[in-house]
Amino acid sequence: MPKTSTATIRLVMKKNRKNKNGEFPIYLVVCFNGRLEKATKVSCLEKNWDAKNELVKKSQANSSVLNKILFDIKQK
Repeated sequence: MPKTSTATIRLVMKKNRKNKNGEFPIYLVVCFNGRLEKATKVSCLEKNWDAKNELVKKSQANSSVLNKILFDIKQK
């Protein structure tokens, strides 16, 4: 039986990297035979990040634009 491998792709908030606006950056994390992290250049307040659904909550200004950017990055 052939061996199959799958990759895990997630969006995570880096809570140890607060910027001057008090927001935390969102990173794309790919796990496949190791771990690769890439900055998305999107950040938001901790209270406006939905970790379960991996998106910015509607309480954040321009959340629909930010979620579109994150969706496009995750699909690549």
